[in-house]
Amino acid sequence: ISTDMKNEQHGELTAEQNRRSENSEISFENRALRYASQQPSYKFSHLEIAEHVHDDLITAIDAISIESIVFDSWGLRDIQPNPRTILKFYGSPGTGTTWAEHAIADYLDKPILLVSYADIESKYHGDGPKNLKSIFYAAERDKAVLFIDEADSLLSKRLTSINTGSEQAINSMRSELLICLEKFEGIVIFATNIVES
Repeated sequence: ISTDMKNEQHGELTAEQNRRSENSEISFENRALRYASQQPSYKFSHLEIAEHVHDDLITAIDAISIESIVFDSWGLRDIQPNPRTILKFYGSPGTGTTWAEHAIADYLDKPILLVSYADIESKYHGDGPKNLKSIFYAAERDKAVLFIDEADSLLSKRLTSINTGSEQAINSMRSELLICLEKFEGIVIFATNIVES
């Protein structure tokens, strides 16, 4: 290999190392600028669902809407300072999980922050948990309903025997998810087509 070629490769390697170093230095607040909420695309009246599913959604929404009474007026915030609502939707493609999330956000008059596993994962070790933390920060910043699609990738059990860096990264993300849920003040909706996972 010629000296010029070595220098060129070294230059590329250095640029890549610099990019990774700069990326790891980005605060989660600045990372959160990558994620923006939007107004819901569907209304509750758009949903065509079975009556028992409709009733379950209304029950969940009603519980969310009286949160300030339960936690502030009744003083339960002293016991649970970060109340949150976590809903899990599942069904095969086309069953309306995405519509339902939009409909709930619309009913509550909140924006919705839509993310999937692809928005969270990274080829760089350690970036996935940082992205996850930034997403939760962005949802709180925007007072948005957080919708995480393809949730089976995050909600599966943590791996017990770790043999590779990628398996370690998966466990790190799942651990960070639990931490984010514990601190989050808001509404999270998970959706999956693979409920068995």
